[in-house]
Amino acid sequence: MSKRWYGQSQEPVVKVVGSFPLGPPQQEDVTPKPVSPAAALPGRYVIRESKGPITIRSKPDSEGEDRGSIEPYTQVRVYEFSPAGWALIGREGKRMGWVPADAVKELH
Repeated sequence: MSKRWYGQSQEPVVKVVGSFPLGPPQQEDVTPKPVSPAAALPGRYVIRESKGPITIRSKPDSEGEDRGSIEPYTQVRVYEFSPAGWALIGREGKRMGWVPADAVKELH
């Protein structure tokens, strides 16, 4: 058709790849889905509000050696969640130790 209108053939500038559904847009399900801490991916977290500092342990249980504590609202990185409900945290690229998984909250 372009040759008839413009006297020459025209090539498309952009090639569209994929399929595009016709009809009204589909409603996306935005209901939050519960995720257990063990299923979450490692990432940036913050220590939840508490009555005081959270004790950091050398292993993922309450019998682990005390490695210090961390104040609420401190940003940390979670490297791993244990099946027993503990989170391996760190700051500034250094792993610090384990805290209860319910003591951390993911930053969005």
